[in-house]
Amino acid sequence: MWFIDLHKHENYVYYAPVFLVTCAGVQENGLCPKFFKEREMSVKIRLRRTGKLNAACHRIVVTDSRSPRDGRFIEIIGFYDPRHNDEKIDLERAKYWIGVGAQPSDTVKSIIRRAEAAPAPEAAPAE
Repeated sequence: MWFIDLHKHENYVYYAPVFLVTCAGVQENGLCPKFFKEREMSVKIRLRRTGKLNAACHRIVVTDSRSPRDGRFIEIIGFYDPRHNDEKIDLERAKYWIGVGAQPSDTVKSIIRRAEAAPAPEAAPAE
């Protein structure tokens, strides 16, 4: 999955789990064909703290690992409330992000494992 816009020269051009670091020199046509360095962007699925003091609640977010704990994120995929034993996660989105290279934290791994083991809610019978 490579989406590259070579006409924009920013420090980091990134999309999905892979980003490119652009080079410093730009040729006459505006392109910078060599000195592209590619490496994996470390996307994480982790908890973001919300709630009041001594009454923590967490959102399960997909974020760049360089972002602070409560900083920028890419997507919210669930929530976790340890005080009320309440948790919900969008398994479809979690599996998508893991499939493209995101690394879940240990707590999020256990939340996903519990969500997969839980029986699926039955649909109400149509009358």
